[in-house]
Amino acid sequence: MERIPIRIYRLVDYGENSAFEGTALHVNEWEFIQNKTDEDIDTSGANFAQNIVGVIELTSTNILGSTFEGINSFVVYNSVSGDGVKDDDGNVISIFYIVFEGEKYYLRRKQENVNENDIIPNVFEFYINPERITPTHGKLITETRTRAGWDIQHWGEKLTEIRVEGKTGGLHKIAKEPGVITTPSTLDITQSLAWKRLSQLKALYDSDHQEVLGNGKLLKLGFNYYDKFYIGYFIEFTGPIADSEKHYLMTYSFTFKVEEEIPLSLISSNIGI
Repeated sequence: MERIPIRIYRLVDYGENSAFEGTALHVNEWEFIQNKTDEDIDTSGANFAQNIVGVIELTSTNILGSTFEGINSFVVYNSVSGDGVKDDDGNVISIFYIVFEGEKYYLRRKQENVNENDIIPNVFEFYINPERITPTHGKLITETRTRAGWDIQHWGEKLTEIRVEGKTGGLHKIAKEPGVITTPSTLDITQSLAWKRLSQLKALYDSDHQEVLGNGKLLKLGFNYYDKFYIGYFIEFTGPIADSEKHYLMTYSFTFKVEEEIPLSLISSNIGI
């Protein structure tokens, strides 16, 4: 039986004209800047309110098929809005880009400086599905004791909370190359796929509501659960919890507070579900 994937999305909300961009792109080689990495960005021109991380000096050899002459300074943007680039294994390999003649050209991360555990994907999928997902609904009720009896006022629904509890999956499975899983003789659980996914989840929690994109845009989180799509934020995270009797298995939990609930059918085409 095929499992139903549970996913968390990083979304950009444009207010009344909402546009949810959750899926990362696959691009052709010519759309990458050649022989340059994020290490070459001059961050002195950063303007986070405009999504600008700095500038970079490029020649025509850095952009395949370009015709401009000499060295030119280009503004570098952070693609936090959801149009980052993934490789064929689903790993985010670029979150920066420039714009030249109306086209986007992406800037690779410097691989030796990349900690895969810290890369927050725009679409997070659990290594294995959580064991338990518990939506909790409640009513807003004020109960006041008076001499004449109880004065009870009903204010409607509370914000729904979704409690998620799960296990990491086996921490002894290491990915050496795409499609190949091995168990090394000298084990480092921090290199396992399960550990990396949990680290990404914690990084997603840590970054929640720390980024405001400006121009009326806010970064939000979406949570896909069966036929519902929830928009909201984290309110707590626990883990990884180690067990002395289960060396290669850890547990975690978090609570997601729901601001808005949308039928999945209304937005599935926009976020690639």
